[in-house]
Amino acid sequence: MLITLATFLIAAGIISLLEALYAFNGGLRYLRLFRSFGDRAPAKFAPPVALVLPCKGVDTGFKDNLCAYFELDYPDWHILLVTVSTK
Repeated sequence: MLITLATFLIAAGIISLLEALYAFNGGLRYLRLFRSFGDRAPAKFAPPVALVLPCKGVDTGFKDNLCAYFELDYPDWHILLVTVSTK
């Protein structure tokens, strides 16, 4: 039995449509999963953090940037200021 071009194109179109519907369904499932996490309270786990700030002289706004780091609202953090060696 010989398959005509029209039959092949119809079959390919149906397969493409089914793949698109499958992908759309996967997207909807992901959206439902993503929205279910939005209803939860944030986790209390907060690992300790060390911020490494490389400093090379005083730039404009250096004081403001540094003050912003010191005003962080995080339970356990340290700031390491690293400068260029003068040797």
